Amino acid sequence: MDRPAIDASDHSEFDAFVVVRTDFDRPQAWAAIQRELDPPMNGAAAHMPDPLLVDDPAWAGASWEEVIATLSVPSGQEGPSVVLLADSIAMTSDKHQLLAVDIRRLLDPEGGDEEDVELEDDEDWDGLETPFVGKISARQAASAAVNIALGNLNFEELIEAEV
Repeated sequence: MDRPAIDASDHSEFDAFVVVRTDFDRPQAWAAIQRELDPPMNGAAAHMPDPLLVDDPAWAGASWEEVIATLSVPSGQEGPSVVLLADSIAMTSDKHQLLAVDIRRLLDPEGGDEEDVELEDDEDWDGLETPFVGKISARQAASAAVNIALGNLNFEELIEAEV
């Protein structure tokens, strides 16, 4: 199935993270996840990134591989620090555990200096490198994106903290 491109060109690693809805059977759960992703703006939350929500039925049943393959970030720009999928597990779990994909690993598979990681020449994921995946609660997604972008914690540490 052809999926539409996900344009993240206006969303750097510090001001957004991507959330793709892949389950369209539970609208109430999706509404709850959206509220948890975008908490009221007060205190520390006022400095949290905004989620780039992809809420298109064309993504129904999509895998993380399909999502990553269509993520578009222009040359010379850094993309979002993490991509999250609101799949059937997220929609049915009490904590709304989103499937998290560490796209920085795809951009720098050798694990070099993460601060210098960026796409080059409109480079796309070639499907050969396997990213780290795990679960992150919707309530913690913004904080996780910031901590990954700042290098306060790496992806594995965040996933372990969620367990």
